[in-house]
Amino acid sequence: MKLKEIFDVSIIGGGPAGLFSTFYSGCREMKVKLIEYHSVLGGKLNIYPEKLVWDERNFN
Repeated sequence: MKLKEIFDVSIIGGGPAGLFSTFYSGCREMKVKLIEYHSVLGGKLNIYPEKLVWDERNFN
């Protein structure tokens, strides 16, 4: 990544909504930057790995 780079979309948070927003923006051929504080993506999905997520695509 260059020092000054322009993105179409910047998404803060790598939880379910952030991951889906990144995916969908990429499908629309947008240049996306995902910003996450933690070293692992998924947010609350990592706390309850045994539960199924029914309201987010590609997680169940």
